[in-house]
Amino acid sequence: MILHIGAGSFHRAHQAWYLHRLNETSGTSWSLAVGNISGDMNALLEALAAQNGEYTLETVTP
Repeated sequence: MILHIGAGSFHRAHQAWYLHRLNETSGTSWSLAVGNISGDMNALLEALAAQNGEYTLETVTP
């Protein structure tokens, strides 16, 4: 398990995607936990919880 302090867009767009790919290709079962240390992310975390932590990552370049 990896603990990430904060759940900002950069983290979700990079670390989470690479960990997902690692788990898909290597058969490992790494997971992420988010530590929210400030109240500015509460709305985002509530929205993610309502969708079971799933979101869409859209890339604009290959």
